[in-house]
Amino acid sequence: MPSISARTRILAECIRAAQPIPRANRAGADGFAVAASATVGASSYNPLPLPLQPVSAGEAMPPGTDAVIPIDLAQSRPSAVVECVEPVAPGENVEAAGSVASAGAKLADARFDVHFPVRAR
Repeated sequence: MPSISARTRILAECIRAAQPIPRANRAGADGFAVAASATVGASSYNPLPLPLQPVSAGEAMPPGTDAVIPIDLAQSRPSAVVECVEPVAPGENVEAAGSVASAGAKLADARFDVHFPVRAR
């Protein structure tokens, strides 16, 4: 049933997540996706060159990466390299798969009264 038709209905059964939400790890901030282990030892006195893998918040993380360097903690270079000036930990600035809801998690109880606001035209 379209949600607009359901706006004054009561759920007959609970609604569960069909898959994890989000489905995969995704960037929690705009920046550069990296393997956190590659940033160990980075500082403003010792910037580390890393492969340039720009990501936007909400985007799936590229394979082999587990952290996001925020834009303000890195400088991109013309040679497809980003200079990291501060280390990041695994999972930093990353929203983990299933962090909102795991597969099968209850999203709404049975007998939930569905109300959607009606917009004035």
